[in-house]
Amino acid sequence: MWTVFRAEGVTPPIYNPELKTVDYDNRRRPVTDRGTVFSVEPTVIDPSLESGVLSRIGKKLFRTRS
Repeated sequence: MWTVFRAEGVTPPIYNPELKTVDYDNRRRPVTDRGTVFSVEPTVIDPSLESGVLSRIGKKLFRTRS
């Protein structure tokens, strides 16, 4: 699957266990035991508000600079 993502130039969704969310395309959706919750509007990820490792990952994934 990673090969397909790389070939298409697409960033794969990343599970964030600390927040129990899936981060994809600069958006964050909640996750429950049954999977990703699509009935809730995703929140926009603001890299300046992310802490430590999440901030560095967000900057790399979403090509933001601070």
